[in-house]
Amino acid sequence: MAPAHRHPPMERTAAGAALVGQAQAVARDLGFEVGEAATGGAGDANTTAAAGLATIDGLAPVGGEAHGPTEWLDLDSVVPRTALLAGLLARLGVQGAQA
Repeated sequence: MAPAHRHPPMERTAAGAALVGQAQAVARDLGFEVGEAATGGAGDANTTAAAGLATIDGLAPVGGEAHGPTEWLDLDSVVPRTALLAGLLARLGVQGAQA
């Protein structure tokens, strides 16, 4: 049986690294830090990165044991991570409007 869809690996690119830098700057402005890490797995971010779009993954709230019966979510991370995403989108929107 052949898989119906394959997610290519998400390669680190200069455009993606720049986007990570933007997210890290927004997080610092909000008073916390976010790192950068390569992990396994596959998802929509792999597809957009393979299409040549600057892509980062992992902006969601902090949690663990994904997709399992003991999956958990740190509720205290919901508001800061939502603010991070909103701030990043706002920053990118301003930059796009200036271009």
